[in-house]
Amino acid sequence: MRLGESLRNRPFLGWLIAFCAGLAAGELGWKIPLLATLFTSLLFFSARFPLRWHWLFLCLGLLRYDVANLSPDEPAPSLPSPALLRAVGLPEPTRSGHRVWCVVDQEGYPTARVLVYFRETIPILPEYGSKFELFAGWQSPQTGRDSRFDWAAYLRRKGVRWVAYVNTSSDFQMRAPPAQGYVAWMSGLRRSLRDLTERDFSYEDRAMVEGLVVGAASDFPQELRDSFARSGMAHLLAASGMHLILIVFLLNAVLTRVSAPFLARLGLLLLFVWFYALLAGWQPPIVRAAVMTTLYFLAPVWNREADGLSALGWAAFLWLLYEPGALWEVGFQFSFATVLFLLLFFQRVNCPVNSYLTGLSQNRVLRYAGGQASAILSASFVAQVAASPIQIAHFGYLPVWSLVANLLAVPVASLMTPLGFFYWASQGVGAVPLAWGCAFLKWTALTLGDPTDVLTIAGISPVYLLAFYAAVLSIAPEPRSDPHDSSN
Repeated sequence: MRLGESLRNRPFLGWLIAFCAGLAAGELGWKIPLLATLFTSLLFFSARFPLRWHWLFLCLGLLRYDVANLSPDEPAPSLPSPALLRAVGLPEPTRSGHRVWCVVDQEGYPTARVLVYFRETIPILPEYGSKFELFAGWQSPQTGRDSRFDWAAYLRRKGVRWVAYVNTSSDFQMRAPPAQGYVAWMSGLRRSLRDLTERDFSYEDRAMVEGLVVGAASDFPQELRDSFARSGMAHLLAASGMHLILIVFLLNAVLTRVSAPFLARLGLLLLFVWFYALLAGWQPPIVRAAVMTTLYFLAPVWNREADGLSALGWAAFLWLLYEPGALWEVGFQFSFATVLFLLLFFQRVNCPVNSYLTGLSQNRVLRYAGGQASAILSASFVAQVAASPIQIAHFGYLPVWSLVANLLAVPVASLMTPLGFFYWASQGVGAVPLAWGCAFLKWTALTLGDPTDVLTIAGISPVYLLAFYAAVLSIAPEPRSDPHDSSN
């Protein structure tokens, strides 16, 4: 085992760290004048300069930050009242109604974004592409007094500079119908799932089913959401690679069973991967999983060996290039840090645990159960270690019963995700077992997610947080690929 081997074998990961450092430098206000940046960049192309590509990616990150204009401290320009808005998202349920992500659709505000909250008494809501005139007053994004998560900074990095509240139908007036196209079609599909679950499930269960199929619904009850977070099970309700990988695994098994040609199977799998990414709202964990899955399936076509770390690096770089503010978002950090640690350390933890549990009995069924329990325990432990610094930085506590909760919940959730897709496609078949699964997950979260079952810890600076993961990647040994190989 040689420290730092993972990074030495994959130079692009070092360039990715430099790119993230450039984004961090922009966030901290360490801005380099453009002329000096361009002059320095010329030196990077000199073959005599050994770290030229690292410095080039550092400057690229800094310039991308400046182009995105991400500074959360910049004051928001004033908006007219009334203002013409265009909905760029599907109405999302909240505890008191709905919210809609919008952009200002008039001259002088080319990138202005607004988050509009509608009371539950509003009968007709703007759909994707709808244009409406808003008469309500504007407010700057605010973080709740008791909230550890900086909601205001999150919105500002998303480009949202204003928040408005619609209390009566007279506060807005529709000007144009919803837009047509693939995004509207995807929104309609997700709306059909929401309508179906509203018919068959209780308030809590319908949010849980939607979370397991296409990512967490915003109307998930806050008390239960907190219980899932305190028990370490919150990842089950958020859009993640687990949802995508489960369905792709089952679809690949079916296509292999029917002897579909390799290229046809590859095309269908990749088509589904990106269809699901759009359906889930183009969220970072899903896009990361989609990019990694695409590179994994295309590697044989390009006569390359599939490499998880390289695929993860490209997924992170492409997403940060598209949305650089994601570097500071808890969802992006959770997703990439967890997968990074699983790729680096899962086999090293799972091998001894698997050997111990499977060696307790010679019975084939018990040995199989021991192997499955080993995988769940090892993955939960590694994921918890990966997510702990992020949990402390953003929320200030650590779950105590995470390993036990995930050992109980992950097998059930893994069955509920494909069952949820079948329920959706069949328009209602399988509602009863889904309700049983929801009841079990709720019981597990409420039992093991008591407010007293967490360790409260002082927060960590975001800069130190990123530096920690960069250091882990820099010194990590080569991931163990063969679980029976003890030489690495």
